[in-house]
Amino acid sequence: MSACENGSSCTPLVRIPSKDDWLSLQALDQGACGIVVPHISSNQEAADFISSIKYHPIGSRGFTPFSKAGGFNNNTANYVTNANNEVLSIIIIESEEGLNNLEEIVEVEGVDIIYFGAFDLSQSFGYPGDVKNPKLINAIKDSVEIVNSKGKYAGGFVPKSKDDIQWLLDMGMSFITYNIDSSIIYDNVSSLVNWFDSQ
Repeated sequence: MSACENGSSCTPLVRIPSKDDWLSLQALDQGACGIVVPHISSNQEAADFISSIKYHPIGSRGFTPFSKAGGFNNNTANYVTNANNEVLSIIIIESEEGLNNLEEIVEVEGVDIIYFGAFDLSQSFGYPGDVKNPKLINAIKDSVEIVNSKGKYAGGFVPKSKDDIQWLLDMGMSFITYNIDSSIIYDNVSSLVNWFDSQ
């Protein structure tokens, strides 16, 4: 997050491993601009998450101005308002239960982005790893329409090419998570190793 501060176009989002309040609080106090939380399956879980990352009167986020996010001082005149307005909330839906409750989840005030975890959803649907299964694709497409109809943003999958990105854009997704660091490193190193072995 400190490195991101040196770039005007870099906004650090932190994916916490579970819905525990203290995890989001630590990331936010260190300067995270948004929190990504996994395994949201109900509107109550979504509402609890929003409460944990927003200050009063919206939520009950633990408060101290003496943090990196607070500027290490007690000048709180604009800090609370800015934090409540600017911190992004991204929830990940990874189960059929979450999809079934989506219409209630999208009504939760403060949820900005809903991400569909295709790999976990494929397991929930009984097709572990088959993220292009037609049943799963259709369920996600329908879900994206619901998200967009409420003025929120949808994301999902892990595109690794321009064609994959276009496929998601055509589906109505606008939160694009292009590739991941481990995959980028693996693809580049394995390509070099394969070339070396062929010499």
